[in-house]
Amino acid sequence: MDGEPGAVSPRVQHPAAVRAARRCPGHLGAAIAQCSRCAAALCADCPRCGECGALACAACLESGRGRCPSCVARGLVPAATESSARARRVRRGAFLLAWLRPIQESGGEAEGVFGAIDRLTRLVLVLLAGVASLVALAGIALALLPARPHQPSYDGVGDGTRVATLLRNPRRPPALVDQVILSGASTPALSEDLRALVDGRADGASPVWWLTHQRLPVDLQFAAGETARGGVPIPIQAARVLFAHAEGAPPDTWAKDVEVWSSLTPEQEELAPLGRWMLAPRAGPQVFSFARRAVWGVTLRIHANYGHPTDTTLAEFALLQPAG
Repeated sequence: MDGEPGAVSPRVQHPAAVRAARRCPGHLGAAIAQCSRCAAALCADCPRCGECGALACAACLESGRGRCPSCVARGLVPAATESSARARRVRRGAFLLAWLRPIQESGGEAEGVFGAIDRLTRLVLVLLAGVASLVALAGIALALLPARPHQPSYDGVGDGTRVATLLRNPRRPPALVDQVILSGASTPALSEDLRALVDGRADGASPVWWLTHQRLPVDLQFAAGETARGGVPIPIQAARVLFAHAEGAPPDTWAKDVEVWSSLTPEQEELAPLGRWMLAPRAGPQVFSFARRAVWGVTLRIHANYGHPTDTTLAEFALLQPAG
């Protein structure tokens, strides 16, 4: 009995002292209530029930879809729109609080902020390191791939079957002109045919220059440079020569033994040899190099073909600038 003499009454602590000693683990505020379900300490900053407005912990509100354990126990149904929106806000707030503000009961606000900044910095550094690693791996993979074989374009445009010829103004050799005048024969279409040699096409289907009923060797002359104002010749710089056969002519008419001479004057009084070559019996371009020099006039001499007794053909003849 409490009223019996000699009995010692237990020590009772004041409720205010208990509240002051306890703190909310989420907000570090003074505890003013506790959750009716999990008995967690709650402060004035804790969320409230969407139905009755009572304080409750975020975990219990989330499990009760915005209702406190008391409302859940009574079976009350909250307003759908307001309670759902509040529950979503509570969930988002709890996630951000847990990720950006890792504050322990013994910690402080500044420690939580600097911890969040440190985590963000580490995340950015990890992402940058990952991107750099991917770039390095891609570079190594590209370096290990086999190199594609270089296909010469012959200074070409489009699909590479056209060559940028430097020849201009094809002309009939003087010896042939004199021969036609003395014999009184009609002028052959040699001048027009010469255009096929400098039309810029070197593929197998290009037009063909065709020489008929002419004995070899035969000389063909061209002007390769430009003329400035006042008639001053401007030579070009060349270091390669191109020949081409076409599939439209019989192989035995293809030119075989060719020679090229150059001159620094359009009249070609003084000729210097560029080279003599043997053309392969195949369609398409064939390129030969020689020492780089200035050229204005060019003479092409065809010494022999591949066996035809009267006809000789050639699809393309061009001077090319130095490679590279």
